[in-house]
Amino acid sequence: MTTTKQLNISSFPLDCIVEILEHLYNDSITPNSLYSCLLTNRQWAKLAVPLIWRSPFGYKIKTVRCAYIIETLVSCLKDDEKQRWTDLGFKISKDRPRPLFDYPTFIRSVCTHSIQLSVTNWLRIFQNIDSPCKKDKLVTAIDLISHLIFGSSRGLEFFRCDHDFNMKYNKTQFTILPNLELYNGINVALSNLKIFETQCWDGFDQDSGNLLMSYINSISRYSQNIKHIKIYVYLRLPNYIPLCQSFAKLIEAQKSLYSIELCEWWDHSKANLIYTALQSQAHSLKSFHTNNLRHIRKLFPMLSACVNLEDLCITNYYEIEDVSSLLKNFSSLSSIHIKHLEASYQSHFEAKQTQFSALIQLLIRLSNQNLKSLKTNYMDSKILENVSRFCPKISHLTLHVTKEDFPNLYTNLPNMTSLEHLILVFMTSTREGLSLLAQKLPTNLKHLGVRTSPSFSVFFMLKNLKVPIEVLDIYNKIDGELMKYIIEFAERIGKLMKLGIVNKKIVYQIEESERANAVIDIIGKPNYREFCSFASLVNEEY
Repeated sequence: MTTTKQLNISSFPLDCIVEILEHLYNDSITPNSLYSCLLTNRQWAKLAVPLIWRSPFGYKIKTVRCAYIIETLVSCLKDDEKQRWTDLGFKISKDRPRPLFDYPTFIRSVCTHSIQLSVTNWLRIFQNIDSPCKKDKLVTAIDLISHLIFGSSRGLEFFRCDHDFNMKYNKTQFTILPNLELYNGINVALSNLKIFETQCWDGFDQDSGNLLMSYINSISRYSQNIKHIKIYVYLRLPNYIPLCQSFAKLIEAQKSLYSIELCEWWDHSKANLIYTALQSQAHSLKSFHTNNLRHIRKLFPMLSACVNLEDLCITNYYEIEDVSSLLKNFSSLSSIHIKHLEASYQSHFEAKQTQFSALIQLLIRLSNQNLKSLKTNYMDSKILENVSRFCPKISHLTLHVTKEDFPNLYTNLPNMTSLEHLILVFMTSTREGLSLLAQKLPTNLKHLGVRTSPSFSVFFMLKNLKVPIEVLDIYNKIDGELMKYIIEFAERIGKLMKLGIVNKKIVYQIEESERANAVIDIIGKPNYREFCSFASLVNEEY
């Protein structure tokens, strides 16, 4: 007689439990799974609570929940601290026992705007105080909560300092930024910071600018191990030079900056400060993302200096300088080291397509035949020709194709012998064009992604596709007829490892669902990581 032992969950090795809980923490599909682990046993609870409180102030935090977060933090205060809150006019219960866990010590992620939103709702729900009318109470409460968080923290990993323009309508003008230097233990709280972001969509007055500058200087003083920095701050006015200098100092203070994201809301003098500072990270910087690119001649020396820079992303290209002249004399420029290029052209900005094309061509040529992936929402014959000639290692290509561009694809795609991942976005084409395109795809192609209108255009590609691709992604809804033909295509080539479709339920609405499961290993959502991040390429269907 065979007996089966029931596995006792309490007997799990500690490292296995930690790995399980970390997986649940990172699971975006079922984000509340971690809470159920609190009731498993004491050990699981001790390991789950720090993860739950790692980032309590999420971006989509609900009004009532964020108020309860503040109330829970307040309950962690010592008796003398509660008395201080009471003396300042807040209703704090002294009879309520302190929680079993010291929750503030677990916090690793802080956003100034989320704290202000949470405190505002806590005042309204638990203190019956309308914070817009009692700004002094709001300022005091934010200061006290910030003191508790920064003073108790064993080391923040993420810190975001935001200016919220919506606050202007509540007469608080800007997100309230307490003075970091006043908090005991601020050096410990910031010493292990890995990600720092700051965002300010509007201009600001002198006092707010000085306070933000004080924040940046504090980060520079206590945080030298930041890996990622994001700066989206409006710096076009002349009196913002000191603030820009603070940002440059922050960049230079880092021992090994890995990536940076900027929005170029500044003039040439400030651009020079930032781009010069970036060269101090020449041996560590691997990813650079610039939004609203304006200062191209400042960009290239930095790209050349950063010898380990692999990823370059340019979004909302904003043409100010003439790139065509640089392209004509590209041999006078130093080579760059990028392997992955993503660039978007936004027609409503002051950019000419010819200048954008020249920029892409220039970056391709300067990359010294090292480019492995290109994603762009604009393509012309010159760009394709440059990819074909100067990118022998290109393996990933994402392109927005017009009807007129198809002949250029026929000519150049067969030459891209290393191409394994191809994603095409197009609105219209002829049947003959789609059929010919399918015949010209490189033989090494493993992954084909298509977003088209109408979606049935995919039929004419698959009908003539002989390459045994492994993955097919379709980035818009399909009907039952097209699904049936995808099944026939999979049977013809032998098997599909994965099919990515937006409306996955269509598989179970057709009679051939069993055939689909027999020839397609995985049916799920399309791979959006390979897709461009540009808004102009993303269909509202998904």
